[in-house]
Amino acid sequence: MHRITWWNVGNLFDDHDDPHTDDFIRQRFEYVRDLKEIAQIIGSLHPMASLVGLGEVENHRVVNDLIKELHWHPRHPDYHCNHYVDSRDPRGIDVAYMHRQDQALRVDHVEALYPNDRDAVRPLLLIHARLHGHLIHIAFLHSKSRRSGPTHSHDDTPGSRIRFAYAYLIRKLALQAGGSGIPFIAMGDFNDEPNSPALIHGAQAWNGRPKKERHYKDHRLYNLSNEMAADAKGTHCYHGHWAFLDQVLVNGCLLRGEHIRIVDRPHIHTHKPLLYRGEPNRWYSDHLPISINLALNE
Repeated sequence: MHRITWWNVGNLFDDHDDPHTDDFIRQRFEYVRDLKEIAQIIGSLHPMASLVGLGEVENHRVVNDLIKELHWHPRHPDYHCNHYVDSRDPRGIDVAYMHRQDQALRVDHVEALYPNDRDAVRPLLLIHARLHGHLIHIAFLHSKSRRSGPTHSHDDTPGSRIRFAYAYLIRKLALQAGGSGIPFIAMGDFNDEPNSPALIHGAQAWNGRPKKERHYKDHRLYNLSNEMAADAKGTHCYHGHWAFLDQVLVNGCLLRGEHIRIVDRPHIHTHKPLLYRGEPNRWYSDHLPISINLALNE
């Protein structure tokens, strides 16, 4: 079994000032502490994730420092980040990934794709990988903050417009992958609920799986986030209000499982110490990590 995990780690900034961004400068002891604690959570996942998408990391140095910290973990996970993209985000927060040197799940190459909107500052990372030799495309993204406006197809506020732009891009990638018979997964912080207009109308993501396998469409997106409700009330909590902002969307190729299948259902990680008094422990992040498990269909 091979696990793919996404986690918005919540402003993982280093202890250096970047004069080109409006970054937050950690004290050295705070930075080292944050790395150690995030590595503790990632290293505690069972099974260990083969591929980890990260939201709100400042730069390549931060990811490499996290990887070094993971090497000290008792399980000694061997992660790497061979391709890093600096975003245009004014705060300097990026989307990144780490992958293990796993001969079964191999990363061929990574594309950084921007939505068709001038104000979309964070790229979507499209990872072209092979699981036991079979192609699979995995997208990690961090969409526009909800503070910048609601999501509505007739709303021209930056938040709404940009979240629709990300949704259209995901839809396009799903069509391309489905047309070639390639399983496709989109994971990330969408900053929207599964029933939002951007996901329903923009990405055209069906909320849940069709009951009958013959109804699966290769090119169609299916949002599996409602299956995670068995684990928690959401992936993010703000002032007592839970929301499923971090989500898992897949295409029909993956649901059919011709070569690669989903094992069980997507999962929200809530093990200690990720929750504090029933809400995400902000000592780590205001988001909970999510995972999907894959296996070869034999």
